[in-house]
Amino acid sequence: MSFCKVFMSGNITGEIKTGKYNGDKTWCSFSIASNLGFGDNKKTVYMQCGAFGKSAENIAKYFAKGDEIIIVSGELSQKEYEGKKYTTIVINEWTFGKMKDRECKPAPAKSAPSDPFADDRQGEFDDPFSDDQIPF
Repeated sequence: MSFCKVFMSGNITGEIKTGKYNGDKTWCSFSIASNLGFGDNKKTVYMQCGAFGKSAENIAKYFAKGDEIIIVSGELSQKEYEGKKYTTIVINEWTFGKMKDRECKPAPAKSAPSDPFADDRQGEFDDPFSDDQIPF
């Protein structure tokens, strides 16, 4: 039995391309750069990646150029096009790495539920513990 599993992390190098297949299922494609080695032996490896279904939707939604993605489980896929061989990582599982700083809109504040007993307990829970009550 043979198998080839990939575990890799890298930064997304450009735009994430998306599309549909079988009518309504999503795919995405992007490239990542990963640094290998140290000092004078340091080099950067670029890999093409692809994902399908819900993974593709979430990657396209939450990632952008420069963000780090950690591929927890992937498979190598090799195709030939115009006489050249291309290797792609087909992502099975992924997680977030370091993300670029982005401006995020804060979620709207939720109003506190009304408390029908607020008048009866006024002041009762203002200071639930005093220093004398803490056992340590």
